[in-house]
Amino acid sequence: MDCPIFWLRRAYHAGKQRVDAALAAHNLTTAQFNLMLHVKQAQQIEQRQLQQVLGVRSATLAGLIDRLLIHGFIEQHASDCDARVKYITLTECGHGACNAVADIHASVAATLFAGFTPAELALLNQWLQRVVSNGETGEYTSSCS
Repeated sequence: MDCPIFWLRRAYHAGKQRVDAALAAHNLTTAQFNLMLHVKQAQQIEQRQLQQVLGVRSATLAGLIDRLLIHGFIEQHASDCDARVKYITLTECGHGACNAVADIHASVAATLFAGFTPAELALLNQWLQRVVSNGETGEYTSSCS
């Protein structure tokens, strides 16, 4: 197939399968790890903000949070000003899991991008960012070439 969308999908699945297998060893899914990365970056994030950033429904977010709470990766705190407002933070265990999984991501990336020069990777990043931008703004054509 010469359609870039086909190859983008294949590349995504090749990486996702490797990452999912490694995450399973840490009792994490990709969605859970993604949530943890956002929390780690923000240090503390309001649950509603997290829902917007992740682009998920409140029920989906609640399920992700519940599982991460059970595993001890995150903590949930009510606001001092408004008990309806919930904040999410990583626990020490959550920080450790993020660090371990970051190594997994680096290993998967090294495998997937073996043989690429730094210049080729920079160009690939530019192209993929343009694809994402085109898809988000609607500025795209219907051809596969």
